[in-house]
Amino acid sequence: MALSIFGVGNEGSSWNNIGNVTSSVLGSSSGSNALGDMALIRSGAYKKLLNAYYKDENSSAAKNTEKSSTEKQNLTIARDDANKLNKAAENLLKADVSEENRDALKKDVDSFIEAYNSVVKSGSEVDTQSVLRNTLWMTQRTSKNSGLLSDVGITVGSDNKLSIDAEKFAKASTADLKTLFNGRESFAGLTAQKASNISIVASSAASSGRHASAYTFSGTYASAAVSSKIDTKG
Repeated sequence: MALSIFGVGNEGSSWNNIGNVTSSVLGSSSGSNALGDMALIRSGAYKKLLNAYYKDENSSAAKNTEKSSTEKQNLTIARDDANKLNKAAENLLKADVSEENRDALKKDVDSFIEAYNSVVKSGSEVDTQSVLRNTLWMTQRTSKNSGLLSDVGITVGSDNKLSIDAEKFAKASTADLKTLFNGRESFAGLTAQKASNISIVASSAASSGRHASAYTFSGTYASAAVSSKIDTKG
């Protein structure tokens, strides 16, 4: 048995290990021979190669850790925004939709729009598939209601965010407002449900680390299993 720099083993194995690492660092496809590796060791070049190799490995690991930390922060923001939207939508569901209460209703709608736009932004800035899918479903559902929303002065922009025309809203029929904001199957009710789902999947991904499996560090998409809270209907 011969003592190698990697520990105790046979001589052939020692040179093969040296050759493999040297080949990996240099990008050679033919490997190294024993005499060439010995020359590298004696000159000190081999140590430099090893240091460069492991420095690169450590750098990649650090970048992966930083990416994961950023994604966790983004998921936390998306969760908090979704909770605010859920609360705003629930307030609309309980609101008194009447001519006498129109000013108060306008304030509730303004809060809803602000919360909705925040979710569109934060929900689209994560790399976690379940959050992205639920956010997409929410915007698709809103798009399908764009005609009725427009009737009461609420516009869906090209960026999927909402804006409101105060004058048009003041003239909107209470029937249209009730259709949009009253009942669990209304626009407000379905948005509240979707906001709750976004909060659940974002919170789960942030706490469990499953967000790391959605995209690889190189930016390619990974076909990992995702939460059952994803809705595929539009």
